Amino acid sequence: PTVVKSLTFLLSFFVVFYLVVSVVRTTATADVLAKTLVAGGAAVALLAVLEARTGMTPFTKLDAVIPILTPDASFESGLGRGGATRAVGSAEHPIALGAALVLLVPFSVYVARTSSARWYAAVIALVLGVFSTVSRTGVVMLVVIGLVFLALRPRETRRLWPLLVPMLVVTHFAAPGTLGSLQQSFFPEGGLIEDQRRSEGSCSSAGRVADLAPTLAEVARKPFLGYGYGTRITTGPDANACILDNQWLGTLVEVGAFGALAWLWLFLRVLRRFGGAAKDDPSERGWLLAAMAASVTAYAVGMFTFDALSFIQVSFLLFIILGLGSAVAANARQRGRSPSPTRGRPSASRSTRARRSVVMPT
Repeated sequence: PTVVKSLTFLLSFFVVFYLVVSVVRTTATADVLAKTLVAGGAAVALLAVLEARTGMTPFTKLDAVIPILTPDASFESGLGRGGATRAVGSAEHPIALGAALVLLVPFSVYVARTSSARWYAAVIALVLGVFSTVSRTGVVMLVVIGLVFLALRPRETRRLWPLLVPMLVVTHFAAPGTLGSLQQSFFPEGGLIEDQRRSEGSCSSAGRVADLAPTLAEVARKPFLGYGYGTRITTGPDANACILDNQWLGTLVEVGAFGALAWLWLFLRVLRRFGGAAKDDPSERGWLLAAMAASVTAYAVGMFTFDALSFIQVSFLLFIILGLGSAVAANARQRGRSPSPTRGRPSASRSTRARRSVVMPT
């Protein structure tokens, strides 16, 4: 049953991808979808900031509004790191919430630049939401987004660097203790590497460094095809494996080198396709492609620090973004191949042209 459930979720990701590609036919539709994602993400981010400040979140009481929902007994609220409360919001874990909000940051920049400066409020809200999760993964993914934009839009990105200082000031007052907790998590006593192996031998959270050696030894026994997708069960009564905060390692175990290379090909293809087109296109479409390239690259890097495919919300966002990018690219190709008004008319047949060329005697 667990394998069937995992495969069903994986299939649903591709269904969402196909749905987006089938529906998005114009740039206007793509803009509506981008604005919807950004507006919804900004609302969740503001609620995450409220949760970090007060410890209160409406997402644990949704069953009172929607009776068919049932509370999750395993839901963890009030998670802390250092002196700050980590917001969970609508996700299953602070890391997953931070990663989901990060994926929407490039789209908020695109909407703000192409629609109205008022959308910069959504950019601020999303970044504040990421910081409110006190997640190292979210911060790393934000840095990746900045580097991608620096490569694709160097001049415009350099102009935005001075805004980092007021952004940090706003974060300090909006979510007190967040910056200090993040600093402590990146620079713990004894160093970050040592911190990630302190729990070695613990199955629930051994640490990302401590997981490397035993997991690679497990991969070596079935290196090419793995043990099967969804066969690693980390929670519940049927648990048979330890939690891995590294989706790339988990992919190697389950589907082997062939599966991991397939994912790697997908991400590199997206970066080359969307990023290459964005670099040569200064128009609004180029900004949209740059946003997609930044989000997908951030997800790929984030997979090194959390088990991304185990969290449905952020994975659905990834496939929505992939579908949106594919639709925009396909629509651009169709416009490039569309015939001109003169060339689009049906040409006369060979016999008709021959008859027209005959000179009738007087």
